[in-house]
Order: sequence, then C-alpha cells, then structure tokens
Amino acid sequence: MHILSLLSCTTERINKKIASRTKNCILALCWSFIMANSVLRLFLPSDLQYMVVVLCGTALLGVIFDRNACEGCLFRRIPLILTEVIGISFLFNGIYYRVLAYIAVGIIFSLLLPLLHRGIAAYGVSAFFTAASRGILISYYVLLAASLLCGPALSMSHYTAIFENANSLGDYLIVATMALLYLLNNTDHNRKKCVLYYAMLSSLLVFCVFSYSRTALLAILAQIVGYVAVKIILHIRNKKRTHIGAVVKKAGVMLLTFLVTACVVYGLFVPVKKQIEQWLPSIQIRIEKDGLHGGSFKDNIMGAGSYFTKGLDGNKNGNAGEDVFTSGRKGIWMSFAKEIKILGHASESREVIEVDRYYKSTNAHNVYLQLGYSAGILAGIAMILLLAWVAVMLIKGLIETIQSGKLSEGFLIAALSTVGFIFPSITSAGYMLFTYLPATMFWLSLSALDVKKCRQ
Repeated sequence: MHILSLLSCTTERINKKIASRTKNCILALCWSFIMANSVLRLFLPSDLQYMVVVLCGTALLGVIFDRNACEGCLFRRIPLILTEVIGISFLFNGIYYRVLAYIAVGIIFSLLLPLLHRGIAAYGVSAFFTAASRGILISYYVLLAASLLCGPALSMSHYTAIFENANSLGDYLIVATMALLYLLNNTDHNRKKCVLYYAMLSSLLVFCVFSYSRTALLAILAQIVGYVAVKIILHIRNKKRTHIGAVVKKAGVMLLTFLVTACVVYGLFVPVKKQIEQWLPSIQIRIEKDGLHGGSFKDNIMGAGSYFTKGLDGNKNGNAGEDVFTSGRKGIWMSFAKEIKILGHASESREVIEVDRYYKSTNAHNVYLQLGYSAGILAGIAMILLLAWVAVMLIKGLIETIQSGKLSEGFLIAALSTVGFIFPSITSAGYMLFTYLPATMFWLSLSALDVKKCRQ
C-alpha cells in the first residue's frame, strides 16, 4: 500500500500540470505508439522497443491518475484479487527461478494494472477510451500509407502489411475494429464521419481476409455482428418510428461504401502497389513470401476461402494424423497442459514433438495454458475465473442495456474488448499488457466493469 501511495502521489503531481486538451492529445499519441509496437520490432532492437512501450505506459499513468478523484470511486474486489493472484504468482516464480522478466510481469499485474484502472476511473472511462480510439485510428491511417509505400502487395499469401507476420496484423485489426465501432457509436448523427468509419471497417475486412487470419476474422465479425445486433434491439426497444425508405437508404449507403472501399483498396494495394515496388525498390520491406502474388482477384479469394475452411473437410488435404484445423496447436496444447503444476517454469517455451511437426522451442499458443505453465496452476485458474466474472458482468450489462434502452460507453468498450480478446486468447499466448494489443485492450477495459460507483 505504501508503494501504491508513493506512485499515486508522483503521478498526481505530473497530472496537475497538464491541461485537459493536452492530456487527450498525449493519450492519443501514446496509443498510436502502443499500436505500432509490433511494427517497431522490424526497426528497433528489442531493448529499445521495450523502452518505448514502458515510456508510453508511464505517460498514460502520469496523465490520467488523480488520487482525489479516485477517492470518490468504489471498486469491486473480485477482479483486483484475481489480477493480484496472477501478479504474485509471477513474482514468486520470478524470484524462485531468478527470472527478471517474470518479476517485471508480476509488478505490472500486481501494481501498475490496479493503478491504471483507478486512473481510468478518475479520468473518465468515456474520455479515456475516446482518446485511445482516436489514437488508434490515427495509427491506422499511418499504417495504410506505410503499407502502400513499403509493404508487400495485398495479393501475397498471408498478407502482413508492414508487420512481422500475419498474426500480428490480425491482432492490430481486431483492436482497430474495436476503436472504429466505439467511435461510430458516438457519431451516429454525423454522416461524413459515419461514411469514413464504414470505409475504414471495409478496408479492415479486406486486409483481414488476405492475411488468412481465421482467428482475427472471427473476432472482427463477432464484434461487428454483436454491435449491429445490439443497435437493432435498442432501436426496436425504444420503438423508434423510422420510415422504411430511410432504413433502406442508410443500409444502401453502408453497403455501397463497403463495396467501393473494397475495390479501391484492392486496386491500390495490388496493381498500384506493384508499380510502387518498381519505382521505389529501396524502401520495400522484403520477406520470404513477397513473391507469392497469387494471380487474379478470383484466385486470391478462392485461396483465402480454401485456407479459412481447411480442416473442416475431414482433413482430406492433410497427412494421416495431421492436425490441419488448428495448424498443429492441439498437440502443443496437450504438451503444455501435461506440464502444468503448482509451481511454474523458468522458461515460457518448451520443445514439442508431434506426429507430423517438430518445435524446438514454442509457447503454449493459448493464454490460459501459458499462464498456468509459466506462473503455476493458480495463475491459470485465476485467469479463467476472471474471464468467467467478465462474462457474467457483460450479461448483466446487456440486460441492463436492453431494459434501459441506452448503450453505455463503458459496457460497449468492455464488450468489444472482451470479444476481441477471447478468440486470440484461445490460439495465441499473448497475455501481456502493452505488448499484445488484444490483451492490452482487455486488461484496460476491465476498468469499465470493476467500478461500482464513482462520485463525479
């Protein structure tokens, strides 16, 4: 508690010296750098990249924390207890195995995350995530320009944009979708912004399809369908009399925007992009798969469809015993699950030997198994219980939303972030705050659920 008090006093002094408008700009800028974290791996050494992330996290805390405002807020204990269990488990294993990285993870979960939750509550959940979403949108504009100039053509197999791999791009797109839907909810009556956000959503879906990331596509579709379903239910609940012509017009504008944007994106990132590669070869980010351009639009779509449905046809395209559907993850999951004990392990990776695959060193490709393996079974159980608690809170929030006829921004951000985290948490081991984007949004969005009451 003394450490928390010291940190809160320090950040409060910084906070008082910054004007409100400047705070929003700093938050947006920090989020732009956080979103670019996966791209920084291509240009910066790991130590310097980590320093950028730490500085951004520290800046966020310094900007948003206000101890006086926090004193008027009541917080739920369950999420705090469960995150503390995760943090303390890492601290214990870090000290036991003398792994500095575990100790850092433990400090982040047990000290920094609770402090961030209180800071977000004090700053205002709506204000914080509005600034964050704007920063994410800015980073997406930069990504579009940088990918067009330096990235590979869209028609390459497993499109990566300027990221290290297609999975990193998929994680980015999940969080960008969350930001766009959040901003779209706040601009229902601004037609120009609505059309812009429709166009950006369309471009996200195009990139996701050509990245061949099934996890990202499922998460993004779940976010969009869930958002649209809730908006329709609230529209019916509030008994708004909308002329059928207005509904058809709005749906037509949305569909036309999606189709036009998809065609423009494909045109820019295939034929135009190939010309840019010839004009500016020195600035291209080259990877081994750059040459796989796939051919016509029809061939590209058929290739994506074949990849998305692999393993659903009785594994006829794979070898005997090959796990095609999960891309070999089933064997990895079983290998890690067998090694989960009370005490964790000194390394987060291990050797895995399967019938048709060999991994010299791989992670669990599952957040819950990874936490249980790295920090001990208590950390894994705590994570599962935390997600169960979040599910209960979201169900309650959905019921309250339907009964009241109003979609609160806190519920919206928590729901979008949780949906965006659940899918990749099953197939990847990204659990760390500020390092893995879906996990970052999930951990921070808990601030919208763990506040009972906040005196304004």
